[in-house]
Amino acid sequence: MARDCRTGGELSRIRMIPHALALALSLALATPSQMGARPTVGPARVLADLGGYTSCAFTADGSAVICSRVNEEEISEELWRVDLASGEAELIGHGRQPDVRGALLAYVGTEPGSEGIWLREMDSDDSLKRVTENPGYEWPSISPDASTVACARPGDRRGGIYLFHLGEEEEEKNTWLCQREEGQPAYSADGGRMLVVRSKQIWIIHNVGPREEIEEQRVTDDGREHLDPSWGPTGAWIVFVGRWTQAASNVGVLHLPSGQLTWLTEGLTAARSPAISPTGDKLVYVAAHGEGNALHVCDLRLP
Repeated sequence: MARDCRTGGELSRIRMIPHALALALSLALATPSQMGARPTVGPARVLADLGGYTSCAFTADGSAVICSRVNEEEISEELWRVDLASGEAELIGHGRQPDVRGALLAYVGTEPGSEGIWLREMDSDDSLKRVTENPGYEWPSISPDASTVACARPGDRRGGIYLFHLGEEEEEKNTWLCQREEGQPAYSADGGRMLVVRSKQIWIIHNVGPREEIEEQRVTDDGREHLDPSWGPTGAWIVFVGRWTQAASNVGVLHLPSGQLTWLTEGLTAARSPAISPTGDKLVYVAAHGEGNALHVCDLRLP
């Protein structure tokens, strides 16, 4: 089944993998242990509780979490680095939707006059680079080879996923990966796949690269909205938020080879931005706590 995607005056054919067929093939490849064992989590503990949290991501070594929160003046969002063991928090910048790849950190600038997508080395303010000044881009994701930053541009006729090529002389040098409603891109560890949200469900773009070669596969399909996807450490698991409303949202993990979905939480309010640690043994997410919200962490066991 093919679908047209008109981009820049050209007509490209993007192959769609039928959901039922893809699921059947995945189930055929799944082992008995994959089909039977399910992930489990320990009790959640509050890692940080200043309120106003909006997004989070693990550092590459899994020792800390980079999170964003609305500051007290409510005119910007701050980036904090929170140590996983001690809970100590350090202000490292202003932005939201952090993405970490190795020593690099990408984020959306939120300070007035500093909008757009930014990239820096985690421990060096001198390395700060503005990927684009355009405030219309969000959800940056750094490719494994650090050659591109994928971003979503929502809401208008030029919406979709864009790849900004780093190191090019022209600041706005980019590739329009697909002109549709896809958002919240997340590169896989090998760069060949990308998680996206489309029609409030999770899809995978395969063969990320030339537009005519990509394939799209839907991997979730139910009445809930599925949002904020990210990869587990091996590429076999993804984690995301499923919600009926803001007041009824939970964190789920999906085993891609088997199609097995497990809900890890119950009864959360305003859950968002879940992430699995690089070692696969911790889960972090934002959810309501008291009169505000907080950053929560749990021990995690993946089969």
